[in-house]
Amino acid sequence: MCHICASFLTCNENISKLIILKNRGNLVYLSRDVIKVASTRENIIRQYKDFIFQSHKKEYLYLKIFNIVCFDVFLEDEMSQHILSQNIVKNKIRLIKAIIKRCVNLRLFYEKYATNDLQK
Repeated sequence: MCHICASFLTCNENISKLIILKNRGNLVYLSRDVIKVASTRENIIRQYKDFIFQSHKKEYLYLKIFNIVCFDVFLEDEMSQHILSQNIVKNKIRLIKAIIKRCVNLRLFYEKYATNDLQK
């Protein structure tokens, strides 16, 4: 991932006063686009919670989330100019897929951990 694409993952603006109060100095503020992907991920996982741990369901979640967010994120002019100067497959799509994969894997890890705790 290039440095321009990486710069679209975080932002410098403080979104919430509560976050500012709770920050101890090492908090990274996510961009609105990453938050939108994470919110969509959460909605999809809640919708398909009954079968998310069956085989090949992770790929289904990736595709479902991608289809929802692919045309709604990273629409800023700077990102559009960057995409036009590059191959769109190399940048925007790979960036969105990487965010989705990280978000889904993190959430499924939490679900598995929580389920194991309840069974003990």
